[in-house]
Amino acid sequence: MTRVRPLAAHQSERLLAARQVVAFNADVDRSLLSGACRHHGLLPLDTMAWEDARDPYSAWRGQWSSYRRDYTWQPLPRTGGAHQAAADGLTVFALLDRLAADLPAAAAAALGADDEPF
Repeated sequence: MTRVRPLAAHQSERLLAARQVVAFNADVDRSLLSGACRHHGLLPLDTMAWEDARDPYSAWRGQWSSYRRDYTWQPLPRTGGAHQAAADGLTVFALLDRLAADLPAAAAAALGADDEPF
């Protein structure tokens, strides 16, 4: 289990309050940060809006699950080495950048040649 140091928890409170947070498997990160805040007597981070990057990444990968009737969750690709917050954050940023670059082509393919976008 990942441990959050008190200084890191205080920095998180200041940095993340009233912000939008993008995480890969956001439920886990939200739970971890909430627990750290409770443990260190910090205010809950209720003002943060959470987005899970795993969902659009899984859809982009396109492995459909008939059982779940949704795309199969994909693991965060490992860029070498252990599970580390900084490296994982950079990996998520790179994935989102790649997905954003593919959006125009995917939208054009979904619309078809004769369709208008609006």
